[in-house]
Amino acid sequence: MAVGNVESRNAKRLYWQLLKVATTISVLGARRVISVSRYAKSNLPNFVEKTLANDIKIIPHGVSSNFKYDRSVKRSKTRLLFVSDLYVQKNLHALLHAMVKIVKTSDAVIDVIGAPVDIDYANESKDLVIRLGLKDRVYFHGHVSAEMLSDYYRKCAVFIFPSTVETFGNPLVEAMSCGAVIAC
Repeated sequence: MAVGNVESRNAKRLYWQLLKVATTISVLGARRVISVSRYAKSNLPNFVEKTLANDIKIIPHGVSSNFKYDRSVKRSKTRLLFVSDLYVQKNLHALLHAMVKIVKTSDAVIDVIGAPVDIDYANESKDLVIRLGLKDRVYFHGHVSAEMLSDYYRKCAVFIFPSTVETFGNPLVEAMSCGAVIAC
């Protein structure tokens, strides 16, 4: 499933389609192409993938040395972590709906780290937090430095990654490097 197929808003669907066209044009003009995953490569139009099959190299993202396990850091028992720029494919709304059930039996809170790339979706997420009665359980921190982010990974009880579509999922690698428990 392509990233744009998850989107239901027409203007956003158009954005993703235009991005795909621009990417196709760029790739066709390149001598060599790097893709972060087989999935990202497979989302190129078939004629592009077949035309450039030998010229597309898959090189996954690396992870910064900021992200490493530190056994001296004490993990929280109640802090859940969501890391992603905010847009529909990252599926924060599903996590918020699940949180309603989680808070009935625990003191859990969610730290949401990520820039509001899709302002409408970010605002809908904040409104949903209020409607679901989670105002004291969900904290939006926006973009944070790599040093702060690695600290969040090291201290969280569980890193939750509910994304519906990913080309690679770099936060998963960062979380693993910091020794976080992952629900994906």
